[in-house]
Amino acid sequence: MVGPGNYILDITAFGYKPIHRIINVEKGSKVVLDETMQRE
Repeated sequence: MVGPGNYILDITAFGYKPIHRIINVEKGSKVVLDETMQRE
């Protein structure tokens, strides 16, 4: 769990293209991310 605010999310794995997202979490809400990594 994280508090409200803006967050930068970087997901990396060897052999896959990186994922870079900026998300905004509002107080009392949930954010769901569904990402599929693609091979390089």
